[in-house]
Amino acid sequence: DNAVIVYMPDKTIVKLKDLCKESIEDVVENTDYTIEKIDNISESVISGIKEGTSADDIKKAFDNVDIKICDNNGKELAATSKVGTGSQIQLIKDGAVVDTAIVVVKGDTDGTGTIDVLDMEVIQKSILGIGEGLTGAYNEAAHLTESRDISVLDMEAVQKDILGIQKIN
Repeated sequence: DNAVIVYMPDKTIVKLKDLCKESIEDVVENTDYTIEKIDNISESVISGIKEGTSADDIKKAFDNVDIKICDNNGKELAATSKVGTGSQIQLIKDGAVVDTAIVVVKGDTDGTGTIDVLDMEVIQKSILGIGEGLTGAYNEAAHLTESRDISVLDMEAVQKDILGIQKIN
């Protein structure tokens, strides 16, 4: 645990988060979130974020830490905006970005923060080799089964989520 325990004169105990850390992994409070390095992505990836999560909800997972939530183009998201695959969580210290993690919402292959038929279409096009294909965080969001490659089983997982048969997140 990266915390400092302070024993107060009135016999209460205060646990202070170590604010000297300069890594998102060191300051995230939500244990449902996983931060890891993934091949072909230079920044760390944060997963475990559920569909429809707002920027404000994410900020609550980083209690007492200055972070900025941005879309995939680096524009800061409004508090109520949905955080989708490709969004960035930036750890700010002394006014500068000291670490960044890229969001992966499993099943959200188009970065909208929701899982819908457009995500199925993106996976289908990737399987058929149509367009640019999925890369980085979007590719990771499409990997929903144990298969090494994206397949119709991943597309089926999105379909089951949409129909309410079996939720992804």
